[in-house]
Amino acid sequence: MLTPATILAPMGVAGARALAWRNLALDAAFYDLPGLTPAELEALSHVRHEEGTVIVVDPPDGSREVMGAGPKASGCAAGLRSFANYEALRAAPGRLVSQVVVAGVGSSGLGAAALARTVAAVTERPTAAVVAGYGAEDFVSEALGGFFLFGAANRARHARQTLRHRVGTMIAESPNAPAVPKPLPHQFATPDVATLVRLLSDTDRRVDLLLGHSKGALAIAAALARVMRTADPVTRAKAARAQVVSAGAVIAFPPEVQWVTQLLGALDGLGALNSRLGLPHRRVAMAGHHLNTALPFHLDLARELRAVLNL
Repeated sequence: MLTPATILAPMGVAGARALAWRNLALDAAFYDLPGLTPAELEALSHVRHEEGTVIVVDPPDGSREVMGAGPKASGCAAGLRSFANYEALRAAPGRLVSQVVVAGVGSSGLGAAALARTVAAVTERPTAAVVAGYGAEDFVSEALGGFFLFGAANRARHARQTLRHRVGTMIAESPNAPAVPKPLPHQFATPDVATLVRLLSDTDRRVDLLLGHSKGALAIAAALARVMRTADPVTRAKAARAQVVSAGAVIAFPPEVQWVTQLLGALDGLGALNSRLGLPHRRVAMAGHHLNTALPFHLDLARELRAVLNL
């Protein structure tokens, strides 16, 4: 029988029962928790990270290249720094984080940090995880608000972008074309999307890598679309140069974004169900929706990311 103790036994975590079921069940299934240290697993399991929280995760070697002198949140272990919101992150001393990940449906701070550690280990640079959910207790609501709501919005944006592309020349050449009002930067934004928009809009920061898994990719697409609609030209151009990677969902990103790689496991029925399969993407053979390398048929994100970044 699959229990928290049996899942965590190979990781050598003492007192595995201290980890809450709500965070463990989905995070252990979908994300590479063995990449976190026992102390980090223990610390993360005792904190409910609100949506929009930012967790900065160091590479396995403990590098402090980014946010090195920043304060550590209560309950966090070495190698992790947790910030309640964008303002707290921005106020911390040290170099500005330039790699951002967002985990998928049902993930908690535990899954978000595990995803960030996977990326940090590949790039050897600290990585910020924007928390998008609370774990298993919110799986149903996250699924409804994630794949259904965000997915519908993504499809609608893609349809509008296609229409604008087809009639854009006529509109641009029309002297009487009406002005289209722009929405406010954070209007109707969920906390995770609002945090992403703030990160991308920071005049002193250049985010050069954005990676989302499952619903996390939809949150990134929503944030990029908002930036492209509302930000100044310099901010839009900077955001458009970020390397964007999606895993477990093939979706529409703003056409201004120059570097997009979309990964979908050949066995990923959940991802395929919520994807626009006509868009360019890379099929990963014998891979499902999960990223946990301890389980069979996983999507080896580290290997795929090295190929994308030529590392």
